[in-house]
Amino acid sequence: MNDNGTAQGSSPVNLMRLAGRLGLAMGAYYVVRLAFFPSYIGMGTLGLFYVAMLVAAPFVCGLMVKRARDKHLGGVMTFWQGFNLSFLVMLFGGLVEALAQYFYYRYIDQGRLAGGLERSISVLEDNGLGGELLSQARAMADNIAAMSPIDLAVGNFVDGIFWILIIALLIGLVLKRNAPRRMV
Repeated sequence: MNDNGTAQGSSPVNLMRLAGRLGLAMGAYYVVRLAFFPSYIGMGTLGLFYVAMLVAAPFVCGLMVKRARDKHLGGVMTFWQGFNLSFLVMLFGGLVEALAQYFYYRYIDQGRLAGGLERSISVLEDNGLGGELLSQARAMADNIAAMSPIDLAVGNFVDGIFWILIIALLIGLVLKRNAPRRMV
């Protein structure tokens, strides 16, 4: 391993540029996932695609980082390179998603999110749930209904940073490889 973080005999790789390209691809994945969000709010069958893509997102990022390790880093990647690359990929993807969410909440949603929350609360009331839990759910729905599109998009992005850190740590641990594998 050279001082610049590349394998012996390979050219230096700009991890920031690589993270930007992969982050744009990850952002595209997030935008496709966001397209299924209205179905998720209404709990339609297509909402399962949203949930499936949400669960699969860390694995998609891990696959991207693994391919980058094998293709651009000569099959060798330290923990910190894996952590940094996966963190930046998901962070850049999250920025793209935040822009798409702002567009969605500003021009497409038109109050569907708040309406979906109100319908869910009504179902809880119809099923006999009451008391403190119901009042907390109502307060949360009122807070979300009062938020502007930029508040919703930035809030979702900031909330996601914690999960990005956790997932990046796991990807860095799983994908680190100190020496290239030798084929026998």
